[in-house]
Amino acid sequence: MITKIFKKNLPGPAKIINGSTIASKILEEYKYKINKLIQDSGTRPGLGIIQIGDRHDSNIYIQKKLQASCKIGVDAFLFKYDKNISKNQVLDKIIELNNDPKINGIITQLPLEISNRFDYTDLTNLVVPEKDVDCLSSSCYNNLCNHKFLENFVPCAANACLKILESINCSIAGKRVVILGSSKLVGLPLKHLMEFKKADTFLCDKTTKDLKFLCQTADILIVAIGCSQFINADYIKPGAVVIDVGINYDETNRKVTGDVHFEQALQKASYITPVPGGVGPVTVSMLMMNTYKAALKHHRNKISHG
Repeated sequence: MITKIFKKNLPGPAKIINGSTIASKILEEYKYKINKLIQDSGTRPGLGIIQIGDRHDSNIYIQKKLQASCKIGVDAFLFKYDKNISKNQVLDKIIELNNDPKINGIITQLPLEISNRFDYTDLTNLVVPEKDVDCLSSSCYNNLCNHKFLENFVPCAANACLKILESINCSIAGKRVVILGSSKLVGLPLKHLMEFKKADTFLCDKTTKDLKFLCQTADILIVAIGCSQFINADYIKPGAVVIDVGINYDETNRKVTGDVHFEQALQKASYITPVPGGVGPVTVSMLMMNTYKAALKHHRNKISHG
């Protein structure tokens, strides 16, 4: 039942969407599928994770990915480098993982903590498409622009937003969807996904003219700008669905906050995702889903080519 995914006994009219429960159901589904794949192929799906530096928040997110991998039968390998690593050393590792049959997916944990400045796209664009389970390469984005994501991977955070809307039976077609934040991780892929699903979609950022008015028109407001509690109740249409993708880490207080002022939004929205425990766990489950799909495709290609 849908009601099981909401945390109860909290103030305000909005229902709080429990992303951890949604993610657990997805992981259970893919644990079963992975067990069958292991039986059929004799190998476990493999995920390579590249981390540069030692950011506390990155360590937490990677730990969650490692835990999810272990839970459902994915072999996850962490390649952690000092922030003084050279770009060529990391590129060499990616080439090695591209050619390693035990690795079905490759991700680079962002943001990079590096002394020698280089663009993360130098790394993500080197990952071969069949292993780009984080969907950060230019080729993956081009596929999204051309609505070719049905036969390819869908970016994890963007797909997590769709899964969350699906979990509350929220139809998208014809709805006004305002996406605040235009990153290649969330905003841009979400725009293409929402347009494909026939939503009236607006992509904006903090500098957009009449931003508050635009947000107030949203049936579905998705916020991913990396600015702690930027969206307050004044930005929210009564009864809107609010999805907070923002993850802001307060080093001083060791606290994670979203881009939405949660307590205020709780009094205005119909549904809302918390931070933490909302989009984050579902995003991890989407990464596991993509890793499974990559492993399954590799297995089928191996069979078809003898």
